[in-house]
Amino acid sequence: MQNSLSRSSPQANNISGLNNSTSFKRLGNSIISQGSLNSLTVRQVKDMNSQAIPSPVPQLRTPQAKKVSRSFVSDSSSLQYLKREIVAKYPPADYKYSVFAIYDNGNSYDNRKRSYGMPRGIGILLNEHMCLTASSVLPDESTAINSFMQFKEGSIFRFDPYRAFVTVYENFALCAFRVEESTVLEKFKPMDVKRQFELSENDQVFYFPFDTTRTKTVLIISDEFFTFTTGLKEFIIPGNPIFTIDWVLQGIYVGSDGHINKAIKLNQVFDYLENSVPLMHNPIIEKFLNQDKEGYIEKFHDRHLFYFEWGSCNIWRYDLDQKTWSTVKVHNISEFSEDHPLWSFPENCRLVYLPSSSIVCIGGASKSTSIESRDVFEFAPQEYHTLKKLPDLIVPRSGAVCLHIENYIYALGGSPHAKTCEKYSIISRKWFPLSSMFYPRFNSSGTSALGNEYIFVFGGEPLIPTGTSIEKYSINFNRWELLSINLPLPLSKIAVFPITNRRIALLGGSETNNVFILNINDTLSFDGLNYTTQDQKETYTLKDCPRPLENVTETVFPVALSRTHNILYIMNSYKSTPDSLSFSVEEYNVEYFEISTMVDYSNKPLNVIAKVRTPYDLGRTWKNDMKLRMLK
Repeated sequence: MQNSLSRSSPQANNISGLNNSTSFKRLGNSIISQGSLNSLTVRQVKDMNSQAIPSPVPQLRTPQAKKVSRSFVSDSSSLQYLKREIVAKYPPADYKYSVFAIYDNGNSYDNRKRSYGMPRGIGILLNEHMCLTASSVLPDESTAINSFMQFKEGSIFRFDPYRAFVTVYENFALCAFRVEESTVLEKFKPMDVKRQFELSENDQVFYFPFDTTRTKTVLIISDEFFTFTTGLKEFIIPGNPIFTIDWVLQGIYVGSDGHINKAIKLNQVFDYLENSVPLMHNPIIEKFLNQDKEGYIEKFHDRHLFYFEWGSCNIWRYDLDQKTWSTVKVHNISEFSEDHPLWSFPENCRLVYLPSSSIVCIGGASKSTSIESRDVFEFAPQEYHTLKKLPDLIVPRSGAVCLHIENYIYALGGSPHAKTCEKYSIISRKWFPLSSMFYPRFNSSGTSALGNEYIFVFGGEPLIPTGTSIEKYSINFNRWELLSINLPLPLSKIAVFPITNRRIALLGGSETNNVFILNINDTLSFDGLNYTTQDQKETYTLKDCPRPLENVTETVFPVALSRTHNILYIMNSYKSTPDSLSFSVEEYNVEYFEISTMVDYSNKPLNVIAKVRTPYDLGRTWKNDMKLRMLK
């Protein structure tokens, strides 16, 4: 099968900014590489295993589907159909900060209508760098350069195809936009994008402008597109996002044939990008594609939390759906206990969830000798619940900050080498030393931010002076920076949750239930051709969330987010007694930590959803050593 790729225009399309055009042979035979734009334009995209060319409008697949289509059109003219109503479920308030209009340069502003006239298209915000619209709106780079985007509240941004641009003819366009001051993006909410397609034929859909008087019904669903209709020929602006009746994004409108409207499925956008864009090595697009795989939070695979019981050989698993704990049978545990009868998981070890579904246990201290450990173990549920030994840490660590970013596991601080840091390469299976922090840190907390290029570490022990300090580590330059801003009070054992790439929530810590939000503000200079970080300045603001946590919270376990349920899980260990370990699993809606002034907190509508105690058998008597115990 052949795919044709050529110069982008009504007659042809272009792929530019490529160093090796031969890498696109599997996408097509003809490629022209010109200029320096990080852009990709595809004239036709076909299934590599099929000779069929996708039809502009999905073909009816079965006689039954044809019957549905004819019946729908005939019913559309009846009074009974026109009076059909749907239950109004209004769109989330944040969507007005996710959807924008696209205009051509030169449009004059109409003060009466507060707009620039009729937009040429609609777009949606995917993150702080990228936006999505229909290819007919931004068919090529020159059109993107000569267009601008405007949000409902009036903010205007210019498109920046120099950073990233992808368009697939008669389908979609993905483009970066200019942000000279990131502070203006604080109130904007990138739309939650889910790859799973949920619609079925005859389901109802919503789009903008929102209309509660007529049903919009899905007619036909193909591999790439779906069609929908209201029974009347109506004007819909290209790029308009299409939602389920629960306002879950499913696709974008790309064109009409009579009264039948055509939309591309959102999962096809991801498929197109994954098949072609990685060959361009564009970091902005690659990070967007891999954002679900990055260290946004510690992954727990959306079903289970795990606890490696300190001072024993037990591994416990918490089922998020059933809200129950159970022990996990480790099939090869005898390999460890036979050689060392007193072997157990170290106290104060740390867990890291990997995208492969494995859980890594790092460091800790021996229950019997209180000596810090260099041991690292990997538990693989996907490999028949087996446990294996990984290479030892360079130095012993207990109570370190441990997190996974791309192909590395980072271990920062921890007793006794509380300033030193190291990272483990999952590919080469080796540990490498890193530069040391400014302060010694034990029971600190950390997370990645700013596109996984930096790690932020918060508080820790000793509480003075470490407890109020914040340090930032540059992954690219192996360099630590001590931030000028401090925590309002000394904290350790903080639950850290990155709300976005530039907003980090600090939850509880040190017998408190406070919620603080760290905002990261960058100012980028634009030289007319590209962004430069040469004169980049970062400022930080720390805000107190109007709604504190329901309970006093302390934790050293990974904070987990269920993207399916949009719920945050915190293993709160504050209520444990000095001689035993127990903790509750507390669940919060992510919106609980929203601090926008647009939200009304007067009635405090969102509370802890559930609090689940661990089983009685989890209680264990430990040595009463304040330095090694996690809990007070």
